[in-house]
Amino acid sequence: MYHPLFTNIAGKRILDLGFGNGKAALYFAQKNKVIAIEKNPRLVLRLQKHNNANISVIQEDIGHYCSKIQKEEEKFDLIMARNILPFLQNKKIIEGILHQVQNALKPGGYVFLTFFGRKDEWFGERENIVFFSKKEIEEMLAPTASQNSNEILEKIYEAEERGVKPTMHNTLKYWHIYNIILQRPFLR
Repeated sequence: MYHPLFTNIAGKRILDLGFGNGKAALYFAQKNKVIAIEKNPRLVLRLQKHNNANISVIQEDIGHYCSKIQKEEEKFDLIMARNILPFLQNKKIIEGILHQVQNALKPGGYVFLTFFGRKDEWFGERENIVFFSKKEIEEMLAPTASQNSNEILEKIYEAEERGVKPTMHNTLKYWHIYNIILQRPFLR
């Protein structure tokens, strides 16, 4: 379900943006403190019913939440934005969220991102979902000249997945997904 890098993670501070069905938050809360952000009140209520002391469930827009993270002690060891970015309406909003996520990571922290590819079954059918080519993702994640070396996230994992799998609502669809893990370097 998760990259091997994260299977034994323990004692960390984790942010799950747009937690959806809550499976990742519940998995990581076994050994970590998880802040789970979701805008949908029905999904918030569903995760709150688990009454897990290691999960703080917050109903809020992910961009608004991330913009409030300022202090070093508020930052995260792992931020997951799995299956939420494609639903953020346009690439400019996604780029803004990625910038905020980068600022919310501790040095040495990881961010796990999922993007929908253009061969996804929903491509061309759904106007409110953003799809990417591999080149567009690479360009969006490329460092800019204005960043210092401590701000540049290093790609440590990339995988393209295709195949028929269930959606959150247990209906089958053909997925085309890019999973990417980036790491914020330790201070140099």
